[in-house]
Amino acid sequence: MLEYLKEQQADIYKELFIDNCYDVNEERVKGKVVIDLGANRGYFALLCNELGAKEIICVEAQKDMCEGLLKENTKHLSNVKILNYAVTDRSGDTVNLSNDDWGSSLYANKDKKGVGQDVTTITLEDLIKDRTENDMILKLDVEGAEYDILLNASKELLRRFSHIGVEIHGSIHPKYTGCDIIENKLHNCGFTRLKVLEMCHIYTDNEGKKTYVPMGYRTSAYTRLEEKTAPFVLLAPFAQKLRNGEVNSKNYPYWKELIELIGKDKIVQIGVKGEEQLVPDMRVNLSLEEIKKLLHDCAFWISVDSFLQHLADYTKKRGVVIFGPSDPKIFGYPNNLNILKDKKYLRAKQFGIWEEEKFDPERFLKASEVYKIIKDNFNLG
Repeated sequence: MLEYLKEQQADIYKELFIDNCYDVNEERVKGKVVIDLGANRGYFALLCNELGAKEIICVEAQKDMCEGLLKENTKHLSNVKILNYAVTDRSGDTVNLSNDDWGSSLYANKDKKGVGQDVTTITLEDLIKDRTENDMILKLDVEGAEYDILLNASKELLRRFSHIGVEIHGSIHPKYTGCDIIENKLHNCGFTRLKVLEMCHIYTDNEGKKTYVPMGYRTSAYTRLEEKTAPFVLLAPFAQKLRNGEVNSKNYPYWKELIELIGKDKIVQIGVKGEEQLVPDMRVNLSLEEIKKLLHDCAFWISVDSFLQHLADYTKKRGVVIFGPSDPKIFGYPNNLNILKDKKYLRAKQFGIWEEEKFDPERFLKASEVYKIIKDNFNLG
């Protein structure tokens, strides 16, 4: 029905309707309010209308676009409202943006600033302050301002959205670079990433061989995880990465099997960016204060021989440490449940560097054995 849009902008049509870069579907959108920041020609609004959105707020900084193709493409929709604002981290300022067909930016195309039209700024918080819904859809395609909007938004504000799709530009903001900073913020506010599309230039040589060159930005989609209201298990599954790139011999090899026995929905995983995500609710690069709060709120915690047992001892929170080659009598705490398969698997040099130690799964109890020990000592619900 909407294939005529291909004639206006084929690449954007492909991103939204074929690649579904924001990972929306009827189940996520039907009956909900959509906040579309950087609405441009209205393609996302049209897609969400097809999926049954109750109301769609299109916010676009380009006045010409608001009065032109955005208005024209959505004029037959009674559930669409168009607002001419530049959404950022402040309200009430006036900025001047160039009006390029591809989109306007506070930070790109600096040589064209002053030749466009003035537009008033507004924050996300002010934009939705009169709304009562807590399961809205948020889409951001704002050419660098996504850093200002998301990094300055509170957790409470962001969690009013059940689904967030964002185009992240990693190199045009004057203060923030890279995509990880936004992804970490959303993870730590209780969202998990569903989909990511890296945007690339595609070059084809005379022989038909294609070369993909990253464009420096990606489109990601996130869904809100439900807050853990009942006691949960806090999991720190990995020891520090080794300098030689090898697997740390302290790492437990049967996490996936153990997690299946405990239940993924009962676990909050913590770690650093780049570590494998084992459960839907993973929170990365947390501060010590944030980890201390999770320790306070959890039923108990599980880790390998790592930093968590030391912080937990400071907070007086009992938990489980799965030991392999390191000796719990030296590195463990008597208050914890220290699980060791057999002392014959302990390494000879307990204070040697870990890069010298080879990873060996035989040093650890299987998941079913560990689960039985934990179940006998802690309430798993």
